[in-house]
Formats: sequence, structure tokens, C-alpha cells
Amino acid sequence: MVTSATRWTVMMVLASLASACTNQTGPAVSIPAARAPEQIAAARPAASQGHLPTGMTVRSVGAKAYVVETFSASPPGSALHVVTSLAGKAKAGDAEAAYAIYLKIRDCSEQALMRPAAAPDSNCEGLDVDDGAAAYQWLELAAHRGSLQARLLYASDPEIVLGDAADMLRDPERILQYKTQAMRYLNEAAQGGSVDALLALADLYRGGTVVNRDLPMSYAYLQAAARADPALVPQVRMDELALEIGPQERARALQASGRIYEQCCVD
Repeated sequence: MVTSATRWTVMMVLASLASACTNQTGPAVSIPAARAPEQIAAARPAASQGHLPTGMTVRSVGAKAYVVETFSASPPGSALHVVTSLAGKAKAGDAEAAYAIYLKIRDCSEQALMRPAAAPDSNCEGLDVDDGAAAYQWLELAAHRGSLQARLLYASDPEIVLGDAADMLRDPERILQYKTQAMRYLNEAAQGGSVDALLALADLYRGGTVVNRDLPMSYAYLQAAARADPALVPQVRMDELALEIGPQERARALQASGRIYEQCCVD
């Protein structure tokens, strides 16, 4: 189980290498270039094709924009059966099959950590729950194949992919690769209509671990998300961030938020 002290250490390691991230933005507010239509379409959830991953529900908040209401849960039944029955599909390109395997292995691993002395859950028998690498590899595969759920999780919790602080220090090059991928996944998801990705990008630009800290950019992404659905961004959060940036930066951020909104949320 991840403690708050461990997570703080992980964030400090990430922050120490933030300046080396290839997806940085400086004080002047800028946004990623618009992507090709086929790239944008690939970033949209399966709802655009008439179906969603099992357990996932979304709410439309505009012509193209949407918010995830519920995320998929771990598949029921034997973990060994889930892995063996879905592995072929996942390796053949089924992103949600890979994500389902990740969820199942993760759940078994967490149960083993929480109840080390207890008998293993019958649904986890036959699965090597100590092999944490197996879980994150399936998550990486799901994100690479385009699963929105996997991409949001991948970008929001680096420890899942990178391990603890000691793991990160042993392989700093992997941290840089992770940062590049995390920002790419969120930018593609945002331009495909995901308001959740807009909020995640706002958090990353404010936090300064995955990308250089850029409060005007964070403000711009929050404003774009609020324009899509005002209920998603508490006004107090917006006001607090507005106080941290100057009037000129705030004006530029508002202009940038309009472009971000157009790319994300308007066909």
C-alpha cells in the first residue's frame, strides 16, 4: 500500500527531473498543435462507435466533449481465467482487454498486500500477484493501444508505471520517457473530447512534476474544462489560481483557454 510519505518522495524525484521533460512549456502560454482528424478520432472513447467498455459510462457535455461518469471495474471471476482468455485479444490490439487484465492483476496484488497473512482469494489462485511488473505492462499496453481509462490512470499515477523512488533513481531515462508519453496521452485525449484529460493537464501544469510548473497554462485548461461543464470546476479553485498569476498572464491564459476549448470540445 502506498503511504503519503512514499508518494511525496516519488513526487520529489519526478520534480527533480521535470526540467528535462521534452513536453515543457515556458511562461508564454502555448498549446499543442492541432492533430490530424484520424488521430483525434482514435482518442475518442468507443462510445463514438456505438459502444463503451464494460462498466464505463460517459456524459456528453457538448458537440464533441464528454465526461466519464463511471470507470470500468475489475472483471469478475478467476484472475487466471481473465488473463488467459483476454491476453490474446490484448496482444492483438484490444486496448480494453489489456486494461481489464491490468485491473484484475492490480486487485489481486492489492489484496495480497492488505492481507499478507490471510489465505489468498480463490479468484486470485494460480496468479503470481507478486509480479507487479505484469500489471503495469498491461496498463502500458492498454494506454498505447488507446484506452482512455488507461491513459488517464497512466498519467495521473506515475508510481504505477515507474515503481517507487528507488526504481526511478535507477532508471532516470525511463522517467523522461514516461513524462513524454503521459503528456502525449493526455493531449490526444483532450483533443478527442475528454474533459477529464483537460482537468488532468491542469493538475500536471500546477503540480510541476510531470511537466514544468506553469500556472497560466493550468488556469487555461481549467477555464476550458469549466466552459465545457461549469459544475466540474469549483469557482473557489479557479479564484485561488487566478490570484497566483498576474493580470497579464491571466488575460493570455483566457485567450489560450478558448483555443484549447475549440480543439477539445467543438467539432
